[in-house]
Amino acid sequence: MSNPFNGLLHRWFIYLMAALVAGLGVGVAHATLPEWKLPGAVIQDLAEQPGVPLGQFELPVQLVNLGGRAEGEIRFDVLSASMGRTSALRLPATRFASQPGGDTTVRVRPSFEEEGMYRVRADVKADSFQVAVYFWLLLKDGRVYYSSDAGNIVSAMAAYQLRNHAQLQALQRKAATASVQQKQRSTGETPVLERPISELLSAEDLKQYQQIWRSEADAISSTIPRRAEATGSKSLAKATALAQGDIVTLKIRWPVDASYTQFLPLEGARIAVVNLAQVQDPSDPEQGKFTSGQLDANGEFKFTVPVNDLKYRVWLIGEHEKFKVQVHNSASGLSEALRLRLDQVTAVDIIPGQPPFGYSSEYAQAWSVFQAMYELSEHAVTATGAGTVPQLSVVRTNFPMPGNGAAYDPNDDSINVDALQSYYWDVMAHEYGHAISRTNQSIIGVGGAHTLGNQYDNGANTATFQNKQQSNRLALEEAFASWFATSYWKSSKYANRVPHVGDDRFDGAATGGGTGGFSLEDSGTLNGVSNVYGEDSEAAVARFMWDMTDAGEEPNARAGCSKYCKESMQVPLQALMPNAITGKNLDGFNGFYQRAYQVHVGSAAGALDNVGAVSAESVEKALQIGAVSAEFGMGANINTTYNPDPFRDIDAPTRRNLDSDPVVLRWAQHKTGSMPGLDRFELLFYSEALDQLLVKLDTGTLNTANNSYQYVMPRAQVQAIVNALQKTGYKPEYKVVLVVKGTASGSGAAGGVVQTGPYYGNAEVFSVQLGDEKKFATIAVDSSGSNVDTDPGNLRIQAAHSMLAKMAARNANIMTGAEQGRLLSVAALDFDSAVSVIADFSDPKVLADGNAFQGIDSNGGTDIAAAVRRSTAMLTGMRPTPHPPVHDANTPRMYMLTDMDNNDGPAAVQTAIREATAANVQVHLGHLTPVTTKSAASGAQLHGEPAKKLTKVAERLDGMIAAILEGGGSYTSFENPASQAAWVDLMDELSQSPPFTRTRVNLPLDVKFYGFAQNTGTPEPTFVFTAPRSGQVTITMDGKGSFVPDLQVGGVGGQTSLGRDLYALPFNVVQGQTYQISINEPGAAAGLYSIVLRQTLVASPSMVLAAIADVEEGSAPQVSGTTAYVADGSIVRLTFTSLTKAVTTVDATITANAFSATGPADLPKGGVTVMAEIAGSGIAPQTQTFTVQAKAAPPAQATPVPVDHPLALGALAVMIAGFAARGQRRVKQR
Repeated sequence: MSNPFNGLLHRWFIYLMAALVAGLGVGVAHATLPEWKLPGAVIQDLAEQPGVPLGQFELPVQLVNLGGRAEGEIRFDVLSASMGRTSALRLPATRFASQPGGDTTVRVRPSFEEEGMYRVRADVKADSFQVAVYFWLLLKDGRVYYSSDAGNIVSAMAAYQLRNHAQLQALQRKAATASVQQKQRSTGETPVLERPISELLSAEDLKQYQQIWRSEADAISSTIPRRAEATGSKSLAKATALAQGDIVTLKIRWPVDASYTQFLPLEGARIAVVNLAQVQDPSDPEQGKFTSGQLDANGEFKFTVPVNDLKYRVWLIGEHEKFKVQVHNSASGLSEALRLRLDQVTAVDIIPGQPPFGYSSEYAQAWSVFQAMYELSEHAVTATGAGTVPQLSVVRTNFPMPGNGAAYDPNDDSINVDALQSYYWDVMAHEYGHAISRTNQSIIGVGGAHTLGNQYDNGANTATFQNKQQSNRLALEEAFASWFATSYWKSSKYANRVPHVGDDRFDGAATGGGTGGFSLEDSGTLNGVSNVYGEDSEAAVARFMWDMTDAGEEPNARAGCSKYCKESMQVPLQALMPNAITGKNLDGFNGFYQRAYQVHVGSAAGALDNVGAVSAESVEKALQIGAVSAEFGMGANINTTYNPDPFRDIDAPTRRNLDSDPVVLRWAQHKTGSMPGLDRFELLFYSEALDQLLVKLDTGTLNTANNSYQYVMPRAQVQAIVNALQKTGYKPEYKVVLVVKGTASGSGAAGGVVQTGPYYGNAEVFSVQLGDEKKFATIAVDSSGSNVDTDPGNLRIQAAHSMLAKMAARNANIMTGAEQGRLLSVAALDFDSAVSVIADFSDPKVLADGNAFQGIDSNGGTDIAAAVRRSTAMLTGMRPTPHPPVHDANTPRMYMLTDMDNNDGPAAVQTAIREATAANVQVHLGHLTPVTTKSAASGAQLHGEPAKKLTKVAERLDGMIAAILEGGGSYTSFENPASQAAWVDLMDELSQSPPFTRTRVNLPLDVKFYGFAQNTGTPEPTFVFTAPRSGQVTITMDGKGSFVPDLQVGGVGGQTSLGRDLYALPFNVVQGQTYQISINEPGAAAGLYSIVLRQTLVASPSMVLAAIADVEEGSAPQVSGTTAYVADGSIVRLTFTSLTKAVTTVDATITANAFSATGPADLPKGGVTVMAEIAGSGIAPQTQTFTVQAKAAPPAQATPVPVDHPLALGALAVMIAGFAARGQRRVKQR
């Protein structure tokens, strides 16, 4: 047996490849899926067939892609015989057992009873797979020949006979040279596909080439043993004698698979009917033609017989106005038009096995290709809105492809389909999808080798390897083709009538008789390949597209969550194609996503990302896209599994410290491969009803660890969530729908660095527990130019910070349990002619620590009304207005520090205040009275204020003040800028009690407090004053004409009238002493009033310690003194010091400016010093001295010894000597 690889065709390829090595690359424009490596069986075709003597022949059945060890059996069934007797060939069932690590060839020895051509099916059944393969066997002149089902034994026999044909070899060399030159001339970005020899020779050379081949092939074919009637009754119906005028109906069916047992009407093929009597050239369908047309949807064509006893030939031609089909012969290298000559037939089922169908399945299979292309050209494009129908130059069938498959070549708009794929319509529609895309400029193309998985890592394609942009482009290009194919066939009339058509799989033939492919409905790995997720994976992109258009509702298998993790959308294919794909020149998945999002949601991506009211229906549609995006590795997946309870007690400091236990969110991108993924994110918090975007937070750039992400939320962002939720009304627990929207910047990609996204991920429902309900306040500080005069030291800013500190201290006490009540959340504003929010509602400690008001200047006009309205809006946003209004310690309130230099006068402010009152918001206004009253031209323009400002002295504020008080607020004016600090203490006190039942007010100096007397019988509060300095304080009260007070301090009155409803009452005060002030208004009194305390005399405290009489030893001294401007109850510390006794202290209490105390009685004789001091009084310590005298001598009872008596002198000398000796020993010891 000759070596088949030394044959004619092989030599032709050698010529071609030699030229390519000289500098050209061979590439495939748009190959279908990579070769499916599935276990199966192959009958290899031989390029040249010399035949094997019958006694030596064994059929080689090659078992491929077995992987591990396989055991099984091959059984054979003879399907047809040229001599009519299928039993004349027998092939024994053969068992096999393969070893791991390679292919296995099983050899089977057939048994023939007669010569002829046989078609056989081999059923291979193993423990791990089962396939059926078809092949041909020919016994002729004692030699055996074989080929695969679509191979051609006759051509292979001819190739052997012509192997040394000089003229044929010369023509083949010409073709090889032409192929190289054609590739060199190609300037397209996509390599040109291989061309058949029929496109490489001149017309004259081709005619010679064809004549040589046909002559040899016809000679061999004529010698094959056959019987004309062998299979005719099964596939052909002949016409009987015909008379002129008879109507002949042709009915032609094509086989739907290689079993040739099921048929469908052939639609759309061209028909030409000729009168054989007028035919000279049997290969010319135009000679003798008397009618033509095309087969209808029933596969029928009718014609009228033109003459009696007509002998006619029907030409069945595989052509359409948009394409033509050619059948390629691998042995000869020729691609020839798909034509059949059918003589005198009326009904035809196309089955190979004898003339006119030949001893190969190549022509029978080609009609399947024709029917698929006809359906696509006639209906698929218009039905889907895909644009313009492609004009294909040619569709070649039975064309050899590397690794098997099909390809579209955009250089000449041709499609090649190999022998295995002819019955796989998904493959043909896939290639047709490429043609649609290129024709309509729908997708930016790349072409070349591709994989179902991550194209970025596919080293077989240098254009896309490690190139993000090119990888994404190719992934979409291929995904679109597979999605288009599967989607259209599912809706076509051929669904479930043609194998593999109408399901949710993309199927293609695998080498070895199996069916490869993948389910678009599934989200699992493919044939054990796990790297099939992400925007550079055509499988993932195709599945994403499928889930957008298919019916049904399936839960996610990979990106799970509690509610929004299922595919539940169905966008009509006819809506998606024209609006998101056709003519859009899409740049990778990102381009498709953005347009598809708009089609489904109804707005551009990002339109639902603005805080505020949104369309719940649109958000739900966006979340449907996000669920699928997360499932296939484009978007982020967040769920409660990754985040069990992240928002627990985020506003309950007593239960959670956000510094030590911050909010940490985790999510993942379920992509594969090494292409960089998402790295920038936005967190979108929607309401549970999806009708409001509560908060949008930016995470900035995050690094990933194995496509997992962790984000520690800053306290400010947590506070933003808290504020947004509280604006919806208080609840112990809220539900929010969180979406992680991710963008892939492309950073880290080796090439093709482009940003993709943002992509919505899935949504998850989270519970948010805020803890105890809060109360809210705003602090608004005047930053207008007039403050340059009224507050040159910016003491209002210090006061605002002091207020924040006091608020923070109260919150701290509440958290420790030292106080009861709600925690306060405060917002900071400044205003001049415009209002600015310095900080939204937050923990006052955060604002205090950050010196929130530090940046306030003094420039511009003053619009107090705008500040009131802005504060009102913010406060009612946090706590909607209750009905009826509530006035208690938790009522929202605004604190304003301003010099009241309002450009539009007080009326506008009064209106804004009444609006606040109607909204149940208290206004507490601290008015910084100008040091001097400015005139209209007092340098206003120097501070940026309008020059038309009225003089402040002409403004009357009483109406505005009354409006403030009616709403439960307070109005105070400051006698000087320094008193703003005292106002802070006053506001802190007032915040702790309801306004209309308040019984006492701590009133500081230089702060004019306004009240509104009620004639309800309830007295005005008692004003309590604690003296900061000793001296005299004068109460000044303005009755505003409403009533005459009876001012009393501690029940002592004596007020004087100053005229114009002003009354005064001076009283002496001692530093630190507290005084009770009552105004004692009449019971029927009603109306506005003001009261202010001014220090009219400052006196220093003093003390006089009285002289202390001497005392006798054993007697206690008496100490006393007087004080001035020292509070009763103060303690005078008396310290007694003598030479021989330790210091002794005694305390005396001051009562009525005097104190007294009895000293210790055990003081020793001699001088004693007494020091008196009052701690913290500022009074210098005072001292007095006295003497403790010896007691008087008792009466005499014995005669004393004279000091000069000898005995006395001796005793004294001995005592002195002893003392001296002891003194010396002590010195030595030291």
